[in-house]
Amino acid sequence: MNTTKEIIIGVIVGLILGGVAGYTMGYENGAGNARQEVRANLQQSGVIPPAPTRITSVSGKIIAVSGNSLTLDVQPPYDPTAGKVASTAYTVEVSGATVLISRELNLQAVPKAGEQFNPFLEKNIKLADLKAGMNVSAEAGADITSTSFSAKRIVLIK
Repeated sequence: MNTTKEIIIGVIVGLILGGVAGYTMGYENGAGNARQEVRANLQQSGVIPPAPTRITSVSGKIIAVSGNSLTLDVQPPYDPTAGKVASTAYTVEVSGATVLISRELNLQAVPKAGEQFNPFLEKNIKLADLKAGMNVSAEAGADITSTSFSAKRIVLIK
């Protein structure tokens, strides 16, 4: 009689586990397909622009400054259909040819008729001025194909 009870309990537990596993797998597949369909529809409507074919700059928070390089924590572009996406660490090499500037919004700037308006104050800075926690934009001047590249220009964003 104990064997019959054990068999019945085993069957019930198996059915419960199988049902949970089947539901989970079906939900994940269904949600993944729905995300892809929503993304395609949003791209087609222009709400989400298509991913660029070339990336020549990245922006992020400085994690570390070491020698002649910066390590940046770069967040991916916003995509409401992507779910949680991890950031990427980029190593940016700085050379003597790299232009380093600080850019700050000038709230006192007033546009003048017939003149090009620049609402920013820009000044040259040195690599030693950059510290962990600061936000920068690093421009390669060419397509960035890996997580390590040489910077043509770095802009500290205040």
